[in-house]
Amino acid sequence: MSRRAGGGAAADLPDLETHRAAPAAMLDAFVAGGHCRSGQLVVRVDGRQVLSHAVGEARPGVPMSVGTKARLDCAMKPVVAMGILALAARGLLCVDEPVSRYVPEFGCGGKETITAHHLLTHTAGHFMPRNAFPYISSPAVLKQRLFAGRIGDWTPGTVIRYDSWGGWWTLTEMIERVTTVPWTDFLAEHVLRPAGADALELVPVPGPDPSRLELAYWSLRFGGPVCELARLNSPQALSWPNPAYGGYAPMEALAELYSVLSEPERCRDLLGFDPSPMTTTQQPAGLTEEPADRFVTGSEEDDETDRSFRVENGMGYGMFLRLDRCNFYREVSPASFGHHSNAGTWGMCDPRAGLVIALRMNGVPRELIGDGSAYRSTHGHPVVAAVYRAFR
Repeated sequence: MSRRAGGGAAADLPDLETHRAAPAAMLDAFVAGGHCRSGQLVVRVDGRQVLSHAVGEARPGVPMSVGTKARLDCAMKPVVAMGILALAARGLLCVDEPVSRYVPEFGCGGKETITAHHLLTHTAGHFMPRNAFPYISSPAVLKQRLFAGRIGDWTPGTVIRYDSWGGWWTLTEMIERVTTVPWTDFLAEHVLRPAGADALELVPVPGPDPSRLELAYWSLRFGGPVCELARLNSPQALSWPNPAYGGYAPMEALAELYSVLSEPERCRDLLGFDPSPMTTTQQPAGLTEEPADRFVTGSEEDDETDRSFRVENGMGYGMFLRLDRCNFYREVSPASFGHHSNAGTWGMCDPRAGLVIALRMNGVPRELIGDGSAYRSTHGHPVVAAVYRAFR
């Protein structure tokens, strides 16, 4: 099938019909066609793993395997939300109290009433500074400038606007103030290990054998070059933990987290909290605007990164809800929840279908990642669609 995507050059893209019963073959076709460098796909049906597949090269000369640790990027956010809920269940913090109760220096610039609930549902407003940015500024400098930020005339809790990183650095600072240990240690010990996802690395400092980690790639459009994403492969990106878009894990570890969240009783037994704030809509009572067309990534001031999802949706803690309205696939049920990233990682659960899907497409074009792309609007996500056709 040849299709012109986003006004770019025509490119031979995988045909959904050709691979309708073989999701692994669909992922293989994307790699073989040069549309991404490598991939991993894990599928669980009714709690049983039915597929774990890897294809391509994780880095030059190193095959991607099902054990290779792939970059989570924004798919990392639900892990932070799990940590906050674990502390709330222990009575160590309250998501409805102002953040400034835990981080006093945060209480300025119109942020005095912002709560963890606002941050977790992307209703706090944007307060990221222009003179600090993850992987460019040191964590100490970044947090100092972030907590001094202003939200202008925004009223917290009234509009949903996707917060790419500011709120997530704030949430992990709350974790550190409450527990007095690094947030990475707390999440590793109290979330990842008991959930059976300790293969997820929050601080992937490269050791003598870097082959356990993939190199991150990116491309702008189908048919365009797939290039190394140097910013995410830098020493800073590998040594400075980033709660908003960091972390590396095999897709089997990501799938395990979604499996735990999909079973409330199991989640309570293993992690001590009820997962429903993550898996059901948690929009504040004071919301005055319909959520349609209100989800925006990046900075309002930066035309290159300001992108509206332009879909009717809801927010759980650290999750997108109603994935059927996110062009994931028309058969995805309204009960679905998950998160994806601009770097090509998807994690999702559809409880009604009994499906958990964890997918990495390293270097996939932004045209496939964007919900409004012509290809996604026509097919939904092609690999997700292939999974539904094969297993449901």
